[in-house]
Amino acid sequence: MSKEVFFFITGGLQMSKEVKLQAYRRPGGEQVYAVFDNQLPTALKRLQFDKQLSMENVRKLITESDGFQPHLIAPEQGYRCLIESTLITIKSPAEAVVDAVHGILKDLVLKSIKETAMSLKALNMAGIRN
Repeated sequence: MSKEVFFFITGGLQMSKEVKLQAYRRPGGEQVYAVFDNQLPTALKRLQFDKQLSMENVRKLITESDGFQPHLIAPEQGYRCLIESTLITIKSPAEAVVDAVHGILKDLVLKSIKETAMSLKALNMAGIRN
């Protein structure tokens, strides 16, 4: 994959230093950030964007999108096909990231519920009511 294509795809994943610091300060933030910083870019690197976004393939899609009429080229359908195939390609890594973040957040919620229940139990044992 060319550097420009990879940068375009992963460019939205880059965070400012302030956002990174805020993520690390929150419980689970480091884990969630690691998913976006490590898992997603690694999965995107494994995809076959070189073939999909090569000049020959793009040229072929645009030329064949409305049939072989050299005097009449309407590239919109070719662009649509190219975007759709790219979205289908990145669907699996995106779903994996969503599942990973969902698991992290679910664990955090369960941990918080458990800690809250333990705190309430300790307060009740001490005779302190809320």
